[in-house]
Amino acid sequence: MEGGLLPLEVGGRDGHALAAFDKRTGRIEWTGKNDEMGYSSPTIATIAGARQVFFFTATGSVSLVPSDGRAYLRDMSEIVCLQLMPSGS
Repeated sequence: MEGGLLPLEVGGRDGHALAAFDKRTGRIEWTGKNDEMGYSSPTIATIAGARQVFFFTATGSVSLVPSDGRAYLRDMSEIVCLQLMPSGS
């Protein structure tokens, strides 16, 4: 939760992969990006004095302005997913 907004990775095309919802009304306040879902929770932090929300999508990480969804940065580094197996499998 950030300033009355709930940022989420909702998936979707045409700039609707990421979104922020008003916590009181549920109204969509902003949407952005076209990334496939990475199934992780957004992380909010202040870095170098700038408030940012980080999303870790299937294609990389992206940092947005929490209040309006403008992009700060994008890292298209390869995301490596590990499948954990119980011991003895």
